[in-house]
Amino acid sequence: SLLEANLVGMVIVYLFGLVWFYVVSNYIINALISVWAVIWYCGILQVIPDVVLCIGAAMLGVRGYKAGIWLKA
Repeated sequence: SLLEANLVGMVIVYLFGLVWFYVVSNYIINALISVWAVIWYCGILQVIPDVVLCIGAAMLGVRGYKAGIWLKA
């Protein structure tokens, strides 16, 4: 379903995003940050708002599909 696809996509984006933020912060711009700080600020604090947005996007996608707005495969 669209909700499952959105949530799986969010997990993938989070994993890559957390690693990217840690690497860029510590090794490119030399702004040292711990792994736990990255997990807390970029992960845990952002999960609830992003899950709400994923649910809203899935609901909007289903409504658009049922209304014939999206192309059907």
